[in-house]
Amino acid sequence: MSHNNIRGMLIGDLILAPEAVVDLSDNQFEGSLPGKFNEADILLLDVSNNNLSGSLEQFLCPSLESERQLQVLDLANNNLSGVIPDCWTNWQALSVVNFENNNLSGELPQSVGSLSSLQSFNIRNNKLSGKLPASLLNLKSLQIIELAENDFTGSIPLLIDGEETKLKLVSLRSNKLEGEIPDELCRLTSIQILDLAHNNLSGTLPTCFYNFSIMSGRQKSSAIVLYDLPFQVQVLGSASLVTKGREFDYSTILYLVTTLDLSGNKFSGPIPMELMGLLGLRWLNLSGNHLTGRIPEAIGEMILLESLDLSLNQLDGRIPSSMSRLTTLNWLDLSSNKLTGEIPTSTQLQSFNESSFMANTLCGPPLAEICNKKRVSPGDSDGVNDDEDESDGVKWGFIISIVVGFIIGFWGVVGPLIASKAWRSAYFYFLYEVWFKIRIACRN
Repeated sequence: MSHNNIRGMLIGDLILAPEAVVDLSDNQFEGSLPGKFNEADILLLDVSNNNLSGSLEQFLCPSLESERQLQVLDLANNNLSGVIPDCWTNWQALSVVNFENNNLSGELPQSVGSLSSLQSFNIRNNKLSGKLPASLLNLKSLQIIELAENDFTGSIPLLIDGEETKLKLVSLRSNKLEGEIPDELCRLTSIQILDLAHNNLSGTLPTCFYNFSIMSGRQKSSAIVLYDLPFQVQVLGSASLVTKGREFDYSTILYLVTTLDLSGNKFSGPIPMELMGLLGLRWLNLSGNHLTGRIPEAIGEMILLESLDLSLNQLDGRIPSSMSRLTTLNWLDLSSNKLTGEIPTSTQLQSFNESSFMANTLCGPPLAEICNKKRVSPGDSDGVNDDEDESDGVKWGFIISIVVGFIIGFWGVVGPLIASKAWRSAYFYFLYEVWFKIRIACRN
């Protein structure tokens, strides 16, 4: 009965057959979720995109405790409030839980980490706080975890040593997490979407991201099917992702997306060369940090990049000429750094707006600043072309060596003649003998 205009309260006395699929989404139902909905052994309950309010306790904490068969619970986009109750032990069959875009508050109960069949857990855009349960990230079956836009604090939980995970999407965006990215996070070999943007994370960027087999292009991704009941309903993995300054919803093509977003944190140090090995990456956002050093020349090997944002850092030096090979790039922002020199020439780079390069010391199209004859922009003490700098150095060295050799040779001969009378006499006598012998030879 989804996608209608049905109003009013949900009736709790519905007679539902075992293993029923109930889809009441995209209507205008009001009031609380009836507690009796949990008494029937239904497989799927979708009441998303309505006007439901109140607490989840009546539904999640039944008076008669027994194991339920529910596999998909979707209550997204309502007005539900209160805490998430600690009543998950009776819901071991749950595979998909979606509570995004509600008003839930309080801490996330530890028992959520006991859902051994859980594949997707989405509580994006609520008012949840406290620390993240380490048991949740370590669930072997979990593929998608969306905890973005809450008030979670503390550090990113460590993965249990030796435990394998199937995580493909981890979004902790817009929370209050702090500390460094643990090296254990690089054991998420199946990850293809990692969003840690807008937290208080610090330290240097890990060099172990190359372990991500899908991002590095060593492994192909496949469709994320979380639940499939033939002839009735199929639940695919879905997510709301921010790229190019806008938020987009992805579902059927989510598995094709590969993104690494670490923007809006306090990361420092250079961009690791190992990061350039993520040849399967499509979106890379490192903006709004304290990164220093040069943009690695190997960035031109990331030929699948569609979006690149390195703005609001302290990167210096020239824009690598290899970036002209990024032919699929359709979003670029290098503004507000300390970059110098001429912008490399390519059809792609010159197609971007001036704002992509502003607040640097750059020259050449698409900027109005024209490079001088030596192709050096104002303030670029190094010049633009390393080869030119190297050739100029060789010429000057050659000239200096000639001058120094001449001075040493000249004074090595003339100096002793000036200082010693005996040397002068011997020298002129030698010249006289040579002249005399040449004259005799010419006469003969």
